[in-house]
Amino acid sequence: MALAGRTEARRLHLALSALAVFPLTGAPFACRAERPTAPPATLPPAPVGPRIDVDLLTARVGVKPGGIVTTGVGPDASLMWSGGAVSVRRVGEERFVDATAQTPLFSGDTVWTGPHTEATVAFADETLVQLAEESVIVIGNRAVSPDPASSVALLYGVARVSVSPRARGEGAFLTSVGTAIVAAKGTAFAAGIVAGGLVRVGVEHGEVEVAGPRALDKPLTLGPAELATIDAAGALSAPDAFKTDDWGEWRFSAEQRAELAPAARYHADRLLGEEARLDTDYLVLQKLATSASTLTWQAEANTAPKAAADYKATAPERAAAIEATYRLATEIARLTHAALSDAFVLGELRARHGDELATQIAEFAQEIAGAQLYDKKLQLVSAVYLGPLRAAYYAHTARGRARATSLDMPPPSFPQVKLTEVPPAEVAKRVPSGLYILPRLDSTTHLHALWQRAPKLGWDERLTLQPVPPRQGSWYLAPTRVEAHVLAGVPQTAPPLSAFPAVAATGAAKADLSFLVPPLPSGGDGTTAQ
Repeated sequence: MALAGRTEARRLHLALSALAVFPLTGAPFACRAERPTAPPATLPPAPVGPRIDVDLLTARVGVKPGGIVTTGVGPDASLMWSGGAVSVRRVGEERFVDATAQTPLFSGDTVWTGPHTEATVAFADETLVQLAEESVIVIGNRAVSPDPASSVALLYGVARVSVSPRARGEGAFLTSVGTAIVAAKGTAFAAGIVAGGLVRVGVEHGEVEVAGPRALDKPLTLGPAELATIDAAGALSAPDAFKTDDWGEWRFSAEQRAELAPAARYHADRLLGEEARLDTDYLVLQKLATSASTLTWQAEANTAPKAAADYKATAPERAAAIEATYRLATEIARLTHAALSDAFVLGELRARHGDELATQIAEFAQEIAGAQLYDKKLQLVSAVYLGPLRAAYYAHTARGRARATSLDMPPPSFPQVKLTEVPPAEVAKRVPSGLYILPRLDSTTHLHALWQRAPKLGWDERLTLQPVPPRQGSWYLAPTRVEAHVLAGVPQTAPPLSAFPAVAATGAAKADLSFLVPPLPSGGDGTTAQ
């Protein structure tokens, strides 16, 4: 029996919405430290799941299955500590494998804590993320925002974030929680998401900005000892008092109110919408990126003094294209993480309630598998284009030039031309309406290194970081008595399914990516600001 709201016509429409672009291979990628290329040979093969049309899925998303292997630089994060079973799924791969302390983590990698297990992940900006039992995060990409910054996505469960104070030139630390966004500049807060879509954010110290999907452009600021919830419809509540760290009680009681079939239907319908929007947004991003790249080439091609008038005339269009590209990239990252969240919940509902839900969830196997490919696409587009675009942001936008000056970067082309801020309406008209706008931070401190591209090799060795002390002795306590019937506390009755054929991981330069954009001029040192 099909879930309500699902039609074959809808499937056909989504299946045919493949990107009308061409393969791009051999493009420059930011380096990453070497990652495992395959799960250990001792693992038994995963059972074959519902039939996946890999060719159709690859044509739609624009990338092929398979991991990414690169070498030479540090990871984006590191598994600092764990008190039990923790597993990691590398970007582009299907299988979770056991992880131990000091396991390097890269953008797009997924970390999953087992029952009665907690773990702490350290990020390159010295932010610490503590995971409660049965919780799942994805490491964010530092190239998605114009100002470099680490980020994380909470797909399921509960996590506590001790955000490091922002360094000079650094962006806000973003946390995606399902479909919601939390931005912080140096604070301690926790967030949770349960099956059925309910999200909760509670601030211990400092303040955060929270935006729900119903009104991304109207965020709410939460101060110390305040919390807010985002309901299944995406509506953000008013602030409420956050007096007790009752995350264990909250997550289990919230799931006790959920019903299996409606929860599966909710996550499946949401996944369909997220992937359809990703297809559309990538087409817009490609147009924006082409404009930004072309205008940057024009600016860099002739830097003679008499060309300054032409540079000044095209400056507003060039800056608007660059800023709009990053704004849309932030939205694409949010949608990618939301799709991963819904796909994870659907997969685990099937693994725990196969007798009741396997047939219904199998109808969405194509979209569940697609979420992993959209994750890989985000990492490749970030490496191919968004990372190199940062040099243009520093050189050809007013905000970027101010940042570059504070970071002691070399002067840009035409330094004599004074750039002005792009009017908000000029950026807004180039992207879908109602998108989240990153907060602007103006820190003057140098508390930690600020890497413009990949973090330095070895930063994660001998870490001595400590999270902000919890308010009440322990930030997470599971209830002594649990009546679980959805996900948390319910054992798996079926192993995970395999959707893709076994594919060896490849070097980034050999990865196929359908995202046709003129390459950017080489520029920017791509190293570090200390």
